[in-house]
Amino acid sequence: QPLRWLARRVSRQLAAAQTIGVVEQGGRTVSLGDLLGPEFAANPRELFGPDNYHPSAEGYATAAMAVLPTLCAVLGLWPETDRL
Repeated sequence: QPLRWLARRVSRQLAAAQTIGVVEQGGRTVSLGDLLGPEFAANPRELFGPDNYHPSAEGYATAAMAVLPTLCAVLGLWPETDRL
């Protein structure tokens, strides 16, 4: 699966560049790959859809829950404990 490896590498490079740009402008990012990668790898049948590429409904819900604390903190709707 060399294309999968290449896509992952390019995706991580892009994510790193985006994180730098966003943080330099005072924004915040959530690294879904770092937070959810191991969980998706351990539970691919539950978290990936039928194409084994896009998340399933459960996968999307898991991703949303990972983003929710940062989103709510930025909006002032959730007490902030640690800056991500």
